[in-house]
Amino acid sequence: MRSLTAFLLVLVAILATFVAVPAVWAKNTVLDRGAFMTLMEPLGHDPAVQDAMAQEIAQQVQRLLTEQGDARPPLSAITPYVSTYTHGPQFPGAFKEAIGQVHTWLLVRPTAEQRLRGATTAEIDLAPMITSVAEANNVKVTVPERVTIDLSGTGANRDLFRAGRYAEIADKLKQVAWIAPLVAVVAALLALLAAHRRGFMLFYLGLGGAVAAGVTWMLCVAAPSYVTGRSGTGGLSPVIDAALSQVTKSLTPWIVTEAAVGGALALLGLIFGGLGAVAARRADRRGW
Repeated sequence: MRSLTAFLLVLVAILATFVAVPAVWAKNTVLDRGAFMTLMEPLGHDPAVQDAMAQEIAQQVQRLLTEQGDARPPLSAITPYVSTYTHGPQFPGAFKEAIGQVHTWLLVRPTAEQRLRGATTAEIDLAPMITSVAEANNVKVTVPERVTIDLSGTGANRDLFRAGRYAEIADKLKQVAWIAPLVAVVAALLALLAAHRRGFMLFYLGLGGAVAAGVTWMLCVAAPSYVTGRSGTGGLSPVIDAALSQVTKSLTPWIVTEAAVGGALALLGLIFGGLGAVAARRADRRGW
């Protein structure tokens, strides 16, 4: 009976560990707005992101100039000026703020004002960037208070970028981030107390933690491909791809740490379990 109880407690501890590590990572890295903006900051220096944003900004500048003038200026005449801005020192800070907007859109429930104006999908406000481009190049254009582009695209991917899409999930993850580690620790301690051979039980706990890390890593590789496949092929696809890559990279150290701790516990368990088995055999021989 004790062996069965210990076995079940080991399974609970392993499953709780499998949930705990990603949950704690998400709480500290993704759900926190400041931490997420810091994580995304290097993307402002990524040439692929800079070029993609330059294309989007140039299209919006072209639209504004066309609406406020008599002729439609060619995009090729606008893009070089915008590219100079996106590859310059002002862009990373502005891009970081834009990322903060998206974070708020996705993880905070829509306000009454947003619902009233029909803003139901995540968007980026390019008005500050367009203003900077216009001022730097003396472009005569009136920039509205908001110049937004919808991130959702069309079709199946629209739901991925719905405003407030992940607000409820974020709330639950914050709770799981402290419940799951507590369950893992308590279940592991109870398993060790219930086990006949604690050394080997420690081995199984460590091995389970290492396996959980491996499964998390495989999911970490598969998830970006799934989201990318549903995120559309619009002009901001390079930005979304780079953001997903940055997020998964930030999880890697957590996975490596989990695997290392699990491996160390498994090794210790194997050593102590082996020593315990040898000691038990010697005791049996003396008994004879």
